[in-house]
Amino acid sequence: MSIRPFGIRLAAMSNWTVTVLILLTGGLVLAAPAAATDVSAFITEFPAGTFQVSQTITRDAKPSGIVAGPDGHLWLTETGANHVGSVTAEGVFAWPGRTGVSPLNFPGDIVVGPDGNLWVGENRALVGRIAPSGGGLTEFATTSSGAVPGVAAGSDGNIWFTGHSSGGVALIGRMSTSGAGVVTFPLANVASRLRGIVAGPDGALWFTDPGAGSIGRITTAGVITEFTAGIAAGAAPEDIAAGPDGNLWFTEPGTNQIGRITTDGVVTEFASGISAGAGPDKIVAGSGALWFSEPSADRVARITTSGAVTEFSAGITAGAGIHDIAVTPDGSVWFTEGDAHAVARLAFAPTNSVPPGVTGDPHPGATLTATDGTWSGAPVTYSHQWQQYSGGVWTDIAGATQPTYTVADGDIGHPLRILVAGHHLGASLTIASAATPSVVDFHAVTVPGPTVVVPGPTITIPGSTTVPAAPTAARSGPASIGKGARIAVTCLSACRATAKLAISGPTARKFKLSRTTPLATAVDSVLRAGSVSLLLRASSKVRAKLKAKHVSKLAATARISVLDATGTTTKLTLALTLGR
Repeated sequence: MSIRPFGIRLAAMSNWTVTVLILLTGGLVLAAPAAATDVSAFITEFPAGTFQVSQTITRDAKPSGIVAGPDGHLWLTETGANHVGSVTAEGVFAWPGRTGVSPLNFPGDIVVGPDGNLWVGENRALVGRIAPSGGGLTEFATTSSGAVPGVAAGSDGNIWFTGHSSGGVALIGRMSTSGAGVVTFPLANVASRLRGIVAGPDGALWFTDPGAGSIGRITTAGVITEFTAGIAAGAAPEDIAAGPDGNLWFTEPGTNQIGRITTDGVVTEFASGISAGAGPDKIVAGSGALWFSEPSADRVARITTSGAVTEFSAGITAGAGIHDIAVTPDGSVWFTEGDAHAVARLAFAPTNSVPPGVTGDPHPGATLTATDGTWSGAPVTYSHQWQQYSGGVWTDIAGATQPTYTVADGDIGHPLRILVAGHHLGASLTIASAATPSVVDFHAVTVPGPTVVVPGPTITIPGSTTVPAAPTAARSGPASIGKGARIAVTCLSACRATAKLAISGPTARKFKLSRTTPLATAVDSVLRAGSVSLLLRASSKVRAKLKAKHVSKLAATARISVLDATGTTTKLTLALTLGR
């Protein structure tokens, strides 16, 4: 613990009352873990509801494809219910694509097209288009036969898709965003069975061919190249995504691996960290990494561009049948659960770059105020918990869960801090502020300098002597009719004094003394002991009269008014005897 020298603050609590507060200030830092349980990642499932209720997934819907839409929503297909719809980040569903989907067309893959619309691969050689604003689905025929398993937005502004001809020949197709101008490019390998397709960083389209065990590339002019070198036998590449590293990444359910291929065709495979029999299926690029589904293991997983895999399973229903996967701009991961008829969201705790802080003086009755710090990962909500350090541990203060806290007597002698938890869609991170200095009580101390004089009852300051109860006035030096009387007034702080001198006793009726001009110190705004000197003297006319009457000894009374720096007036009376 590091404590700088303390300071003393004087506060006037009542007339002439002095309160001394010792404030300890310094760089006290107590290292201790935050007493909170954080949830770094949190999965929420949104299951099916009653049939045709627009706020939920349709019963027996078998959600299939999912993509982050241009409107901030997630868009998904329901293969079982023949629907296309959207879901907000909070899990609110809408189904504008209930109309326009032909019976038994079983919408599957879904992507955002170059025109900002959603494009869907369907059964029976159809491709569908739906605007984010809704309005129903428009379907366009292709020249292929059967299902359209993969759809992609090309660098040439067209829609590209995978399929096969009526004769069973695998092909790549292209159409404009108006649905016209369909052109197909057949593959020479009769074993080819195409699946996923995506635009690559080189401007070409890249696709998976599980039938041939290869990764293919097709230029926008239709030139096809297939790569097999480096791909394990039986890999059956399923889906493909353009990675943040400029390479193409693909799933290998047959060999339980993830593959990476450069635009030059060099393949690297990764198996470490993937659960046995997980069956990697769909893959999508995220921020700095890629995400893929593991339907046979009821998991979703993240793979970095160096190949490190992290799997997530807590909160996923057993046998969910995880299929497609998408990543939203806030970093949340969404995935479809076809067998559980649900959509799920994997959210992550926000991150903190500037820790919380505490302002205010740590003494009883004072209010401490917390600042939340700087966080990322919006939307972020906050919760608070004040803690006291005692016995080597941090303990929650009961009921202290607001950004402000009024210091209590029970905090005396203990440092305090605030825990601020940032919450994002069920996940959370807790960060502690630096500790305050130990809470200190009001303490009286010996005030250096002359004796402190205060009005009111006599008080005792520990460590010092008992102090008088009021300003005092006393004769200073001899008092005579000729020279007058000098009076010293002692105050706690700087003060101003005036006085009148009156004759008392038997001669009071015969003689009147004039008011004298007092001598006084200037009023100072700084509280400190002060002394005022007054000279009280009769006028020359009165002195001559007293001399003529042979008055050699005179009783008099000085009536003194003392005004202190706070505006308080104290009246004093002093009896004097004036000699010749």
